[in-house]
Amino acid sequence: KQMNNLNVTFSSINKEAKETLKGNWSIAILVSLVFSMIYNAPNQIAINLNIPIALLFLIHLLTLFIAPIEVGLNRVFLDFSEQKNTNIDRLFYPFKTGRYARSLGAILLRSIYIGLLIMLFIIPGIMYLYSTALVPIMLADKKYDKLSASQLLKVSKLYMRGYRFKLFLIELRYVWYYGL
Repeated sequence: KQMNNLNVTFSSINKEAKETLKGNWSIAILVSLVFSMIYNAPNQIAINLNIPIALLFLIHLLTLFIAPIEVGLNRVFLDFSEQKNTNIDRLFYPFKTGRYARSLGAILLRSIYIGLLIMLFIIPGIMYLYSTALVPIMLADKKYDKLSASQLLKVSKLYMRGYRFKLFLIELRYVWYYGL
């Protein structure tokens, strides 16, 4: 569903999310679990095998190469919001539709900027993280196919102007979910 009024409340977000997920809870939970297992696998392997710090860089590099799976996760949830049938295969959307390189490029560029900004100044890095939070969602949406990676970053920053703190509060509200 399109939100015409961006001045929404937490309760309206919850209500719309519940309405969107009605009848789709099992696939949403399954896709989220599979995503979490794939995305976190390199770090879990590193922790469980006591890999030396020198190799941790390679582990994080591997995580970057599987990062486009986040685009697939967003494609699944866009399917829900567009009231389309979806399945777990949509998690691999960038890989199956030839969008892997574009997704990887945009996510890599975003990660480099965030990393550099956080190394220089922590607060601007965090602000940039929230400014570009829409990039994985935009990569999953066909209407943004013609935009380059740098254009996606600019458009996300434009869309998020005035909403970064609201997103932070929403994430803070659901921090328990990230602990799972």
